[in-house]
Amino acid sequence: MLISRCPDLESFKFTSSYSHRPQPESGPPMSLGQILTGLSSLDAPLKLKKLVAIGIVVAPDDFRLHLRHFRYLEKLEIGWNSDPDSATHFGEICAILHAEGIHLRDITGATIHHPAIIRYLASYSGIERMILRPSHPLDDSTQVINRFFSSVLRQHRNSLRYLELGLNKNTAWSRLLGRDLMIEVERCQRLEELICWVYVSLEDKRSNNTDILVSSSLFLDQALMISS
Repeated sequence: MLISRCPDLESFKFTSSYSHRPQPESGPPMSLGQILTGLSSLDAPLKLKKLVAIGIVVAPDDFRLHLRHFRYLEKLEIGWNSDPDSATHFGEICAILHAEGIHLRDITGATIHHPAIIRYLASYSGIERMILRPSHPLDDSTQVINRFFSSVLRQHRNSLRYLELGLNKNTAWSRLLGRDLMIEVERCQRLEELICWVYVSLEDKRSNNTDILVSSSLFLDQALMISS
């Protein structure tokens, strides 16, 4: 295995063409366990700092099996995971990171509602880059959104430089969140770039209401990009 021949490897990115709408002929998606087969034979663990997995299944058991290679992990990105248990998997991975005291500085995830995710993100400070694209129906919970802004964002207000919330989809994260929540963003004094998605419906377009929606979001002193 090629990876096992690179003992000084610090960054690993794997992108699969397996999309979130796979075709029948595609077969089952590839898993992290399959990709990392052979690492268990290494005498010394890798010191991976960056792990990016796009379009593959990242199961907690596979993550735990290779945990010795993730002790120095700073960046974790898991995206386009088509597995129906992906939200639970991400929560359990965050629980592993929490239990092992591994503090990420850069995280990208597609869900937030699992209790272990917010618990982990609120357990320490120091995240510099955070991208959250909540797409699970349970992510739209008012309680989940409030907990993110009041506990997670508050913990990282002194370190956060890049924040991206939402995605091009009609969710609670792409609607106006209210000034009381966005004030927590405004308190991130080191923030250099903020990307929010603002959902504009066909009715808003017909009513010429799009300018109001966008202008209602532009009250921050920080650099703000609005995508609609």
